[in-house]
Amino acid sequence: MRVGTYARISDDAEQLGLGVSRQQDDTRKLVDLRGWTLADTYLDNDVSAYQPRVVRPDFERMLADLETGAIQGIAVYDLDRLARQPADLERIISIYDHKPLVFATVQGDIDLSTPDGRTLARVMVAFANKASMDTARRVARQKLEKATNGIGFSNYRPFGWNEDRLTLNEPEVEILRQAARDVLVGTGLFVICGRLNRQGIKTVRGNIWKTHAMRRVLRAPRIAGFAVYQGELLTDSAGNPVRGKWEPILDEATWRAVDSILGNTKSRVERKPGGLLTNIARCGKCGTGMIIARKKRTFYYLCRGPDSGGCAGVGISGPRLEAQITALLFAYLDKEIEAPQPVWEGQARLEEVNAKIAELMEQYRTGLSGSIVFPMIRRLEDERNGLQTEQVSFNKIKARKQITLTGEWDDLDLYAKREVIQSVIEAVVIKPTGRTGLYDPSRVDVIPLQ
Repeated sequence: MRVGTYARISDDAEQLGLGVSRQQDDTRKLVDLRGWTLADTYLDNDVSAYQPRVVRPDFERMLADLETGAIQGIAVYDLDRLARQPADLERIISIYDHKPLVFATVQGDIDLSTPDGRTLARVMVAFANKASMDTARRVARQKLEKATNGIGFSNYRPFGWNEDRLTLNEPEVEILRQAARDVLVGTGLFVICGRLNRQGIKTVRGNIWKTHAMRRVLRAPRIAGFAVYQGELLTDSAGNPVRGKWEPILDEATWRAVDSILGNTKSRVERKPGGLLTNIARCGKCGTGMIIARKKRTFYYLCRGPDSGGCAGVGISGPRLEAQITALLFAYLDKEIEAPQPVWEGQARLEEVNAKIAELMEQYRTGLSGSIVFPMIRRLEDERNGLQTEQVSFNKIKARKQITLTGEWDDLDLYAKREVIQSVIEAVVIKPTGRTGLYDPSRVDVIPLQ
């Protein structure tokens, strides 16, 4: 009789495989005692049998081999290693129902080919399922309690913090703060990760940096000092984020700005402005936004054709126009650097809105009707969301202006450069001339943003 052995363990954080190795040793001895032939071994290490959405690769392979006859039975250490969901057990029973197969466990015999054996197996899996459910509930409750109290939890030390998960690892902190600054000015994650990998800087698990890992670290609320539960930002009864007991790496405004950029990759890819001044430059005859037209080794800004709402009557040299506008932008920002640094004017109102929400929730707890409280809270939350969006935009533009002033304009990508221009300039109107493409600085009328 050709059989397979199956071994599984749910949690092997160190990936040493010691638990499943012990199971395999015992099941091999059982196969020898029964006089069966070991045809294959099936191993799912660090894989849950309780979570319905978790796919166990070798479990699926084993069922397929049972169906095809590659093996004529299974030997396992214990039934709960094989199944903790009744649905999984029923899949096995359905195969045994129409095939003469053997089944054995180290902990005791269960004959899946008989009604009594199936009933016993169903009862045992039901108890195992309940035990897993109780454990999951206790663990979830513990995690919620820790998160509510601002205590983080993870199997690995988070990058940027020391082993105590509370104090900052200064060399790693500077890496993440620089990465955040790079994101704000338009540097791609691929570039950031490539730089770290060339420097030999690894993740906490000793891996090279990949874009998805860096995105996850920079978008995690933990980096701004906020607690998370089940992957979501944890909030108190007033809707305010719960602060953790660890030291934050980024301030809230910077984190929200970074998160808004990294969370908007799809729309960012779909936007294709074409040129630095596409639609910022406008036709002086009809007012339509101008687009780029390339010719040989140069390009022009031209008014769109009549089928796109333009008159096609105005054009100008692209490189010269961009050079003129860039010079004007630098001159404006040079004056701005001498002025006091701008402060976001909505901060006081944001704090006031948060305080009002907290006050309303306190009134609800002391007896004020929810039909009065929650409509007011919803309106305040809408205002808070708008203020936070405005704050994100302010900080993003502020960071990009500052990087421009320090002579790193060339480090900005096209989108970031356009945002800096549009934070200062409303439009660049190109006056018509008799010769399309003739460049004369007096044709350019810059309309400042009010």
